Amino acid sequence: MSFDPYTQEYLNNRNHQNNQNNNQRNNNQNNNQNQQNRNSRQSQSQNQQNQQNQQDQQQNQDKQQDQKDDKQDQHNQDQQQNQDQQQNQDQQDDKQDQQKQEQQRDATDEEVEAMMKKAEERNDEHEREKRARMKKMPLPPNERDW
Repeated sequence: MSFDPYTQEYLNNRNHQNNQNNNQRNNNQNNNQNQQNRNSRQSQSQNQQNQQNQQDQQQNQDKQQDQKDDKQDQHNQDQQQNQDQQQNQDQQDDKQDQQKQEQQRDATDEEVEAMMKKAEERNDEHEREKRARMKKMPLPPNERDW
């Protein structure tokens, strides 16, 4: 088919324009596809990095928890040692107190015996003085024999 030169030129221009539009559309699609691929790779990379960060974070948390547990265990051991030491000290103090009480009791027993002896001596002396006073005192008239 043959067209006049103006029509032929118009058709050529139109075909050329359509080809350019198609090329532009293909380029845009390719660019979009490339961008999506880049985004997908970036997203995968970010996901991997996020997973790695989460794993690192979990490991750090586990380490921190282990450290806390170790500190708590050490604290509990220290507390138990302190309690044991305190109990030992209390037992020693109790033994010392008991020994002191026994010594005081022994001393107290001796003191009590000494006090009782003095009291008995005073009582005996009082009785002697009382008898001596009674001998010196004249009898009342109703008790005389005459």
